[in-house]
Amino acid sequence: MASSSRNQIIDGWRGVSVILVLVGHAIGYRIGVDVEPIKNVLHSPADLFLNLLLRVAGSLGEVGVEFFFVISGYLITSLLFSEERKRGKISFKAFYVRRIFRISPAFYVYIIAVLCLTVWGPLVAKPEAFVRSSLYICNVSGFSCSWWLAHTWSLSVEEQFYLCWPILFALLGTRRKTGIAIIATALIIGSAWLDILLPFAHIAIGAAVALINSLKELITRLSSKGIVAVMAVILLVKPLTFPVPMISNLVFILQPILVSFILFGTLYNQSCSRFRIFLSNKVLVKVGLISYSLYLWQQLSLAPNDWGGRSTGASGLYADYPVLTSLMFIPIAVISYNFLELPLIRYGHNISNKLLGARPPNLPT
Repeated sequence: MASSSRNQIIDGWRGVSVILVLVGHAIGYRIGVDVEPIKNVLHSPADLFLNLLLRVAGSLGEVGVEFFFVISGYLITSLLFSEERKRGKISFKAFYVRRIFRISPAFYVYIIAVLCLTVWGPLVAKPEAFVRSSLYICNVSGFSCSWWLAHTWSLSVEEQFYLCWPILFALLGTRRKTGIAIIATALIIGSAWLDILLPFAHIAIGAAVALINSLKELITRLSSKGIVAVMAVILLVKPLTFPVPMISNLVFILQPILVSFILFGTLYNQSCSRFRIFLSNKVLVKVGLISYSLYLWQQLSLAPNDWGGRSTGASGLYADYPVLTSLMFIPIAVISYNFLELPLIRYGHNISNKLLGARPPNLPT
């Protein structure tokens, strides 16, 4: 059950984001549709349209992850700021307890499942992949993390953020608004040269919106439904800008800004009522609630036969029941959320509240 204090629009965005990841992975990896060079399909309008559509669909996973990053930066920073206002300081112990119980149990259950299927089943993964994933460094590991654990690159980014940001948040003190503005700007500009910085740029701009009211108000004021729609289109057609490198590179580094205008525009600008109604849909909100488990387990169902020039073992996993195995992540995710995630989130919050000397909340966030 969702807490009445939860923001349904944010949960709706989580639902949208994980659906984008699923569609992108299904088309780009599980189905493995090959997208021909544009020059090969120029003679046929139908083939050209399909080619462009597949390019957009195959990149949807990246868009979904970008929204997750901005949401994380915004929510975590909002919680830290709220705790500081109430208590005069933040408790690192309480924060890390909540994060550990929120992330680690479901994550390591997934890793153990992949390990068992590697040792006793058809999956192919090197031992170093398990080490890198367990240490949350897959964002700097490339193909070394193997397909089955490769998606934990985004979780690695999140964990590195969780590890560093509360400490930096406290150290910056009254200078944190200026600090996060400088950090976000530097990361956005730096991502033009180092791709690895872009995920952190998304997180940083989410944190900046949480801290700087004038920035939130500016985005809210400018994010009319028309602007949100235009920015959404720009974000979606990003893969089609490759013939013009200058435009492609510009859109690449502006992604955190585009995502932020879309996300916070629908969250705060009342003129985006139709978007808000859509995002508050009960089904979408429920998908958002289990998005973390869906994110973990979809990798087991949407694998390519080969990745990084090496066999993944997927052909053996899907050999007998291809349809069933392509959908198995859905019931597994539901079970994981209800019987693993939710109880342990509550337990973590109970410990956290004891450390803070506060009463437990109605339901975990």
